[in-house]
Amino acid sequence: CEDKAISITDLGSSSGTIVDGQRLPGNVAHSVDDTAEIQIGQLRMFLHTVDQSPTLPMRALLGDETQRIERQDLRFQLHLERTRMSVWPAANNSTEVTITNTGTQARRFGVMTAGLERGWVRINRPEVEVKPGESATVLINIKPSRRPSTEPGDYPLTVIVQAKDTPEAMLEGQITVEMKAYAGFGMALSTPHASLDAPLRLFLHNQGSAPLDLDIAAVNPDGKITAQLSTPHVHLPAGERQQVNGIVRATSRPFIGTSQQHSLDIQVRSNDAASFLAAERLY
Repeated sequence: CEDKAISITDLGSSSGTIVDGQRLPGNVAHSVDDTAEIQIGQLRMFLHTVDQSPTLPMRALLGDETQRIERQDLRFQLHLERTRMSVWPAANNSTEVTITNTGTQARRFGVMTAGLERGWVRINRPEVEVKPGESATVLINIKPSRRPSTEPGDYPLTVIVQAKDTPEAMLEGQITVEMKAYAGFGMALSTPHASLDAPLRLFLHNQGSAPLDLDIAAVNPDGKITAQLSTPHVHLPAGERQQVNGIVRATSRPFIGTSQQHSLDIQVRSNDAASFLAAERLY
């Protein structure tokens, strides 16, 4: 500690030092903040700054981020790194499961999960051997599919550890997986060219997993033409499509017998996703 700042340095250890999920380079000081998670080999700690006053009531600093499940008669323990985690579709997030053999003989354990769709979960070591009094760590990686049917919300994930020598010896832990929403939409025009008083058709598609509110506008740089749309606002549920109709109009009376060409931008903006798309039509 220096000036109340806290740092940690890994002195080239074989097991390494991990802070908030990131492995530290050797012999380089790394600043850590309050509530940092530090893992050194099988030892896992949480950093909390407290008042040094002798009147401060002491309490357990480890909250409900972790979960330990055990039964004395089964002779092994299950420790979950966390009880809740967040994940975005098509992105990875992982958590660790630690199995401790409290018996007197080496045992093999199988690790399984239930509750999430097939293909969303990958276990790096579905089966491990653990010596008496020792622990083994298994990494569970979660990567949901990126499609509109992957609805945001909480999903229950059950972690199951089973002793191979005694199939009925089984421990289960629960993790809540918070699925985040992702945004995306597309648009298309029925044709790149049209005449005055011609119909305009705009096709919209919500490609994300959450509803979208879209604003539609027609912009002509020289102010000569515009588009009268059936609606300037559209609410699109996840995965749905909608057609917006309109008519191309002149903002002033054109000269008879003359032919001119103007560009018209149909702009669609998403208020929820902070994204923007524009298409251009020529007349």
